[in-house]
Amino acid sequence: MMRRVALYLSGLCCAMASAAQDQRLSIELIGVFSGRADPVMLVSDSAQAQAILDSLAVRVASNTTCAMTDLVALSYNGVRLSVTDPVLGNLTVTVRDGCVSNGAIDPDRNLERLAVSTAFRYDDLDAPGGPKPSTYLGCLVPASLHPDIAPCATASVRQEQAVPAPGRIRPSLFTTAPRSATLDGKRTGPQASGLSWSILLP
Repeated sequence: MMRRVALYLSGLCCAMASAAQDQRLSIELIGVFSGRADPVMLVSDSAQAQAILDSLAVRVASNTTCAMTDLVALSYNGVRLSVTDPVLGNLTVTVRDGCVSNGAIDPDRNLERLAVSTAFRYDDLDAPGGPKPSTYLGCLVPASLHPDIAPCATASVRQEQAVPAPGRIRPSLFTTAPRSATLDGKRTGPQASGLSWSILLP
């Protein structure tokens, strides 16, 4: 009896270790940088990997068709899923803007959103200087694809930087229209005057 319990616990420990070291799926964020490798995350949690693989399997098996959008330079261009799985086999697919590279539709970008949100839970293995938390990529990927994870912390800073730099200021005289007019068209009431300021940008 004790031997059976020991064998069971040994098997359970091995299964847990295997689950923690899942190697079936890696996710690559395409095109966000120039001059360095795209960020890559290995999904080591079996449950999270399986959720993405199940979603991918449904799309791969579907008969729907779509045309993938063109790449945009120095911009987020979807995810590349690299799979080594007993069911799906070895394959690499791109998911972008509601389309999978095999021609299948990704309704409402659900697979892409799941992949991106999952990727942000792991380190970028190809970050310069070694693996680092993927949160630093938050501003490079549309927030709609990771609404609950890694928000863009510099959004307010970017908004401030969008304000035009001050230029030369030129004053000019102005007068206001009379406050009222009579039935015969004659204007009555005081007329104000003053200065207005206009900014001449360089």
